[in-house]
Amino acid sequence: AGYAVDRLTWKKGSSPMGEHRFAVLEAPPRPGERWKRTGWKKYSCVAVHDDYLADVREDLQKLPVYLESIEEAGEGLEESGIELIPPESIPALLQALEEKEGFGELRPLLRRAQKEGKFVIHFGM
Repeated sequence: AGYAVDRLTWKKGSSPMGEHRFAVLEAPPRPGERWKRTGWKKYSCVAVHDDYLADVREDLQKLPVYLESIEEAGEGLEESGIELIPPESIPALLQALEEKEGFGELRPLLRRAQKEGKFVIHFGM
């Protein structure tokens, strides 16, 4: 079965070219915990095509994130990296996506994480 995601269709477990995946982390990240590029397969992810993220990448350059681990602070969303987006960065991310095309399923995921005070994980392409 396929899932329609912002004009894209992909099969569960597949990794289409040009897609970024986002998921809510139900538990906060722990010190020493690291994520692998294939780690997205165990989460219920929302996919966003890179073309849409490219439109807001400049706006997100200073977004405070963690790079693969909460021990490595960084900024912005990498094309091929893994970032942990802390709850305090979610309002800025939502603002950057406001009224932009291609983020229809990502916005509710971000709002849920914001409301619940949870991290969001980003898996780049």
